[in-house]
Amino acid sequence: MRGWPANLRLPIEGFATSRRDVMQGALAKRKVAYIDLSTRTTRSREIPQGAREMLLGGRGINMLALLKYAEPHLDPLGPDAPLIVGNGLLSGIPGISLARTSVSGISPESGLLGDSSVGGHFCAALRSTAFDHMVITGKLENPGLIVLDGDDVSLEDGTWLWGRDTFDAHDALKSRFGRDSEALLIGPAGENLVRFSQVRTGGRHAASRTGLGCLMGAKRLKAIVATGKRQDVVPELFDPRAFTELTRRFLRALKKVDVLKHLAKRGTPFLYDLHSRMGIIRTKNATSGPLEGSNSLRSSRLVERYYVHRTGCFSCPVRCQHTYRIPDGKYAGIEGPGIEYGTLGTIGPVLGITDLDAILAINNKLNRLGMDSCTAGNLIAAAIELFDKGVITERDTGGLRLNWGDTDAIMQLVETIARREGFGALLADGARAMRSHFGSVVDEAMVWSKRLPQSDAVDVRGHKGFALGVATSTRGADHLRSRPTLEALNLSAGQLRKIFKAPVSPDSTSYEGKAEMVRQTESLFAVSDAIGICRFVVQFNSPDLLGIDELTEYVNAACGLGLTSKDLKTIGERIGAIERLWIARRTGGENLDGLPSRYSEPMPGGRFRGESIESDAFQAALTRFYELSGIDPASGAPLASTLAELGIDDELLHLI
Repeated sequence: MRGWPANLRLPIEGFATSRRDVMQGALAKRKVAYIDLSTRTTRSREIPQGAREMLLGGRGINMLALLKYAEPHLDPLGPDAPLIVGNGLLSGIPGISLARTSVSGISPESGLLGDSSVGGHFCAALRSTAFDHMVITGKLENPGLIVLDGDDVSLEDGTWLWGRDTFDAHDALKSRFGRDSEALLIGPAGENLVRFSQVRTGGRHAASRTGLGCLMGAKRLKAIVATGKRQDVVPELFDPRAFTELTRRFLRALKKVDVLKHLAKRGTPFLYDLHSRMGIIRTKNATSGPLEGSNSLRSSRLVERYYVHRTGCFSCPVRCQHTYRIPDGKYAGIEGPGIEYGTLGTIGPVLGITDLDAILAINNKLNRLGMDSCTAGNLIAAAIELFDKGVITERDTGGLRLNWGDTDAIMQLVETIARREGFGALLADGARAMRSHFGSVVDEAMVWSKRLPQSDAVDVRGHKGFALGVATSTRGADHLRSRPTLEALNLSAGQLRKIFKAPVSPDSTSYEGKAEMVRQTESLFAVSDAIGICRFVVQFNSPDLLGIDELTEYVNAACGLGLTSKDLKTIGERIGAIERLWIARRTGGENLDGLPSRYSEPMPGGRFRGESIESDAFQAALTRFYELSGIDPASGAPLASTLAELGIDDELLHLI
C-alpha cells in the first residue's frame, strides 16, 4: 500500500513560518458563501467557532443550513430550495484520507433528506479559497457556472458547456480554468432533471445519492469551479507537530489492516466478493437465489482482464480507485473509472446480468450521463419484475420488452431515461412516480425505504443489524449512513461488547444488541462526514481502523478545540437529531422508518435461505433504537428533551 503522492507535504515538513505564506487556519476565518443565482448576488460570513464546536463542518454544518433555509413546504426544484455544499472540517488538509465534500438539499428523488458525500480533489481546491461552505438559492436564466477564486465568487456563462457529458465537461473545465482547478458538475441527466442524477467531480468521483444533480439542473447550474490556485500552501494547524505524528501513527496502523490492502489492489468490488461468498447479493430484484455465472463478477477478474490504472483521492494512502478498459468484444475500447461495489451489484445480479463487459459498458454510460447507478438498477429491476407479472406491458414501454439479463434493452432504457423519452420519462421521475403511475403493487417490487431505493445489492434479511440500519437511515435505504458492517465479520461476543459497550450477539440473525450497534455506527459516520474523512479508514469494514478516540485526537491537533471523545460522539448524535427533526417537519410528523415488503418474505436462496424480517422482533429492536436515540416513535422526531440536551434551538440556527 503506497502512501501520499510525492508532491504532498505533511504539515510540519512544509510548515511556513510567515503568516503571509500560510492559509488561514483549519478552523479560523473560514467562510460560508450565500449565493443567490436569481439576483446574481453573493454575501459571506465567517463560520463562528460555536458552529465548529457543535457540528464541526461538512455534513454537520450542511444539516444546520438545511434546517434553517429549507422550509418544509418548498418544492425541491423551486428556486428557493437551497443547494448546500460543504467541506469537512479537515477536508483538503494533507493527512489521512481527508478528502470528503458534502452536497445537500431537499432530495428531488425522495422529496426528503438530500445529502451525499464525494471524494476526489475538489476538497483541496475549495480549501484553497476562503470558503468551506456554500448555500446556493435562486435560478439562473441561462446555464452558468459558479467560480470560486481566493476570496472572490463570480458567476460565468455556462451555455458552452451545457449538453456535454460529465467526462467531456470535466476536460473542458480543466482546459478553461487550469490543471489545478476542480469542479462539481452535472451531466445530461441532471440538465434534463432526472430525479436521481449525480453531482460528479474529477472525472471519476460522484455524490450519487438522493438526486442532487437534479437540484443543480433545476438551478441551471452546470458546475461549481474552485480554481485551486493556492493548493501548494499548507494550512495553518493548531499543533502541526502533533498532527503530523498522529498522521504517521495512523498510517503505520492502517498498513497492517488486510481489508485496505485488498481495496488497494482490487478496488471496492472486493467488498462485492465478500457479500457474494456469503450469499447475500440480491438476484433478480431479490426474487431468486444466487445467479448462475455470477462467479465471473469477482474482483480478481477485473484485476486480470480490465484494470489499467490506479489512483486515489486527495491525501489517500489506500488509493482504491481503478480505471478499467474493455480489451475486446462488443464493447472494446470503452474505458472509465470504477467500477464501484454498489454499481457492480445493482447493475449485475439485481438485473440478472453476469456479462462483465456489458456491466462495465452500462456503468460507463451512467457515469457519462451523470446518473445514480444504484437507483437506476433498482428502478429497472422493479420494472422488469412488474413486466413479468403483467403490470407493465409493451404498451407502457413503447414496444420494449423487459427481461432479466437483456443488456441491450437495459442500455437503451438508461439512454431514454437520461433523455426523458417514452417509458424512460416515467422512470426519470424515480420510484415515487412509478408508484403513483402503477399503484401500490410497486411496493411489492421496490426495494426502498423513505422513498429511496437501496444503495447496494446486499439482501439484509440475514443480518438484522444491516436491516435496522436500512430502516432508520436518515436519507433512505442506504449502507453508508449507519450500517454496522462489523456484524458480518465473525467477531466474538467479547470483541463486539468491547467495541459497542453493550452485549451484542455475534449471530447476524439475532436482534440482540443490534440497536446499540446501529446507534453507535450512525454517530461515528456522521462525525466522519463532518470531519471530511473517508469511510474506508474509520471503523466500517474492520475494527482495526480509526475510531472516535483517534478522530478526536486528529480534530484537536488540527484545530485546538479541546474536544473529548464524548463530545465528538455527541456531535454525531446532534447531526442525526437535526436530520430527523427536519424530516419530521417535512413529513408533517409521519414516521417513515421501515423496510420494504420484500424483506418480510423468506430469502429465496444462499447461505441465509429462508431468513426474513420478523415483524415483532424487528419492531422491538426499532423501539430500542428509538429509546437509545431519544426519538418519538410516532413522528420519528427527536423528543423535546433530546433537542434540549443536544442544544438544538434557535440560538444554534443563528450560527449559520
